Amino acid sequence: MDSYIIRKYKPEDKERMLELVKNARGEHIAAITRKTWDWLFLNNPFIPPEEMAVFVMELDSRIIGLSCAIFIDLKIDNKIHKVRWVCNNILHPQYRDIEKAAKIYFEYTDGAPYPFFGFIIKEVLPLTSKFGMYKIGTLHTLTSVLDMRIFLQQKIRNRFITRLTGVIWNIILAIYSIKAMPSKDTIASEILCFDERFDKFWNEVKDEYPIIIARDRKYLNWRFIESPFKYHIFITTANNNISGYIVVRLIEKGELKIGCIVDILNKTNDKKSTNLLIDKAISYFKENGCHTVRCTIFTDMRTHRNALRRHGILFKNFLDYFVVYAEEKELLSNLKKHENWFITASDPDLEIWF
Repeated sequence: MDSYIIRKYKPEDKERMLELVKNARGEHIAAITRKTWDWLFLNNPFIPPEEMAVFVMELDSRIIGLSCAIFIDLKIDNKIHKVRWVCNNILHPQYRDIEKAAKIYFEYTDGAPYPFFGFIIKEVLPLTSKFGMYKIGTLHTLTSVLDMRIFLQQKIRNRFITRLTGVIWNIILAIYSIKAMPSKDTIASEILCFDERFDKFWNEVKDEYPIIIARDRKYLNWRFIESPFKYHIFITTANNNISGYIVVRLIEKGELKIGCIVDILNKTNDKKSTNLLIDKAISYFKENGCHTVRCTIFTDMRTHRNALRRHGILFKNFLDYFVVYAEEKELLSNLKKHENWFITASDPDLEIWF
C-alpha cells in the first residue's frame, strides 16, 4: 500500500469508481451513487471555486479508494460557514483497513479551511479522537407502523396472528395519535417548487435554530427539486405568509412501502403548524398505501419531537454516530454543543442511501 497516490477525481474515473463502490458497498449503493453522482458532487452549486468534492486513491493505475464531500452552507449562530459533509469514504475490500480508509480523507484535507462532518458506524468511532474528530451525538430514526398486518407479514407467516395484531394496533394507534384540528388562519397545501417566499421565511426562522444547514430558496430547490429523487412538499400558510414546510418521499423495500419525512421546518414555538404539517404527511402516506413511517431528526427542541410522538412516530432505532472536525478551536467548541443542532434526514444525504 506504500505506493498509492491520492489525487483529484477526473471524469474518466467514473466507471472505475462505480466498480469500486459496487465491490465495496454492493449493487444497491452503486446504483444510487450513479444516480446521484453529478447532482451531489459535480453540479452542486455550493462547491467553492477551484475546490474538488471527490478524491480517489490509486494503486498501479487501479482506483482502490474513494472519498467524497457534499459541500453546503451551515449557519452557526449568525454566520454562514462553508462546510463539507463526508460521504462515500470507501476502500476496496482487498485492501480494507478501517484506519487506512479514514486516512484517505484526512490526508487530502490536511490544512483545508473547511470544517467537515460525518455520520459514522460503530466500528469507525474509535478512530475519531485519533484523527481529531469529536462525537457530537447519536443519530436515531423514529418510526411508526401504519399497517401492522403487512409489516408483520415480512416476519411472521401466521395470517391469523398478523390480522389480529393489525386490528389491535390500529385501535391503539387511533387512540394514541392526534389529528390536527382545522384552523381558519393556518392552511396546509402542496407546492411544486420553492419560490421567493422561502427566502423571507428562512430569514424569519433562522435565528431560532443556532446550528442548521441554511435552508434558503437556493438550497431547497437544489436539494429537493433538482434531485433525481421524487419528493412531495407541503406547506402551511398563516395570513398568506408561509409558516412552515415538510418534505416527504415514498420508498419501496420489497413488499414494504415506507413513507419518509425527509425535512421539516417552522417556527420552534408554532405547535399548530408543526402538527398540521405532520398530519398532512401521514395522511399522504396513508393515501399512498404506506405500511410504515420513518423520520430522522436530531434536535433538543421539544416542539418537533413531541409532535412526532403524538402522531405515533415513537419507535427509536439507532442509525449512526454524528462527528465533527474543525481546526479552529473556537468554532469547534461551538459545534460541540449538541443542543444547538437541528438535523433531519435531508442533511444533506441521510435518506438518499436507504
